[in-house]
Amino acid sequence: MPPSVELEKLKHLIEVELSTPCLELAFLKNDELQTSYRIVTVDGREFQVRCYGEIGETEKRKLESEIATLRWLFPNTTIPVAEIHEWDLTTTKNIGCAYIIQRHIPGISLDSVWDSLEPHVKEKVARKIATYESQLFSRTFKRFGSLYHDQNKRKFVVGPMEVTLPVDTDHTVTSWVGPWKDTKSYLEELCQAVLEVQEKKRGEVLPLDSEDPKTIWLDNQTDIIRALHAVIEAGKVTAGMSPDLFYLSHPDFGNLASVIVDPDDRSKIVGVNRWEDARIMPLWKVVPSSMTVFDNPQLRKIRIEVISKIVPKIGHALDEGGALRALEWILMNVPASEKSQEIWLQRLRVLVRGWIKDAPKGTPENDALHRLHNLLS
Repeated sequence: MPPSVELEKLKHLIEVELSTPCLELAFLKNDELQTSYRIVTVDGREFQVRCYGEIGETEKRKLESEIATLRWLFPNTTIPVAEIHEWDLTTTKNIGCAYIIQRHIPGISLDSVWDSLEPHVKEKVARKIATYESQLFSRTFKRFGSLYHDQNKRKFVVGPMEVTLPVDTDHTVTSWVGPWKDTKSYLEELCQAVLEVQEKKRGEVLPLDSEDPKTIWLDNQTDIIRALHAVIEAGKVTAGMSPDLFYLSHPDFGNLASVIVDPDDRSKIVGVNRWEDARIMPLWKVVPSSMTVFDNPQLRKIRIEVISKIVPKIGHALDEGGALRALEWILMNVPASEKSQEIWLQRLRVLVRGWIKDAPKGTPENDALHRLHNLLS
């Protein structure tokens, strides 16, 4: 639940942290986790302070990564983001709750005006968004995961990232895994995390009776995942791939709700928000989610055109990564019931048929693939 904050204490904290008197402090918004306030200082600057109640370990890690990401972006790109000034994620100091002080970005959400924009304005906005996104490709990282500060808050490091997997139709389990040096390591650990969830299902969700039909179904499903794990370990899935390069990626970059525009000039982007799910990713994962500016094929073409100036092979890499994205979906969407399994199995069969075309038996990686193929037959 959002915290209860004494405004006088909050005002004093802000004035100390920003080293300037606070002219205005007003409620902005709240949700189940936080309450936000808008601040105007005597020199006319606008800030936002986000106050949190009790935050669990998962939420704390996500906030730590979001803070590090925004602080990395501000000096390294010209993407308009809410610059972080001060923060404290403990709940026992200062005002009795965790807080983040950042610049306030006034404007309106692009999704509130997108449908009313003329086609040439949409193209202008899409090109600008793609230009901003292309800046994320100007720097590479050595690991794949989430971005954090080091212990001294002076350097940036790549650390574990959140992976959420289904246990049943109503429950999920969150694991913090990584970072990884390559795609193969990521897929191996992701598959291992899935197998651990399968064990959880076996022990807690379904009866241990090996003759029970539901248990037989689960055990067969687990055998398939183990065989898939062996294929990944053998290197068949990533054989012949281009070398991994890792980039900071915002999965919702271009999402209509993530982009803030000037209400008086709706082609002018004044902010890009929602960095809490940003990750350091290999190129094959850098694909916009749904409900973005780039859902339109013509605007998607503009995105590739602009980013290709920084990463000439992005089109090839995204095409090459189609099978990897399909495999990742399979690992992260293991069916929780027998009724929902057929689509999952069909997608896996399509992948395996593609891999097995030129894979005669006789090598460890090919033999592992044939064992998986036999289980799916």
